[in-house]
Amino acid sequence: VMMANPQERLSSRVVALYTIKQLLGAGCHPLLVDLMQDDRLAEHCLRAMADRLTESAGVDRHVFLDALSHTNPRVQAAALIGLGRLPPIEVDATAAGILPLTVFAESTAAGDDWRNPHPQRVLPHLAVQTLVRLQAVDACLAALTGPYREGALWALRSMHSQRAVDGLF
Repeated sequence: VMMANPQERLSSRVVALYTIKQLLGAGCHPLLVDLMQDDRLAEHCLRAMADRLTESAGVDRHVFLDALSHTNPRVQAAALIGLGRLPPIEVDATAAGILPLTVFAESTAAGDDWRNPHPQRVLPHLAVQTLVRLQAVDACLAALTGPYREGALWALRSMHSQRAVDGLF
C-alpha cells in the first residue's frame, strides 16, 4: 500500500518496492508493471524486475521497450540496462528500439574538451553496450545504411564474432 501512495516519501516507497520484490520474487512483476504508471517509481520498477536473473524468465520485454521512449532519461537508462541483463528474445526487434538511442551530438568545443563530462553520451553508451550484450549483429549490420550508422558501427566494434566481421566486408 505504501508503494502506491503518492503522499509517502519517495525513498520510503522505493524501500517498500524492493522489499516486496525480495519477499515475492517474480510473483510481484505484475504489481511492478502497474506501479510504472507513477513516473517517480518507473526506473525502480524496471530495476527490480531485471535485478535477479533467476527470476527474469517471465518478465515482459515490451515493458522495457516501451520505457525506451520515456521522457525521463533515468527510466531510459534502467530500461537499457534491464534489456541487456534479461535473456535475449526477439533480438532484432529489441535492437530496433535501441538503435535510435545510440545517436548523440559530438561536442564542437576546442581544446581540452575531452576532459569535460558529457552526460549526453551516457544513454548512447548504454544503448551500444546493450546491443553488444544482445549480440545484435544482424540488426547493427542492417542499420549501417540508415540514420543509426554511427551507433551501429560503435556497437559492431565490440562484437567479436565471425558473423560481425564477415558482415562488414
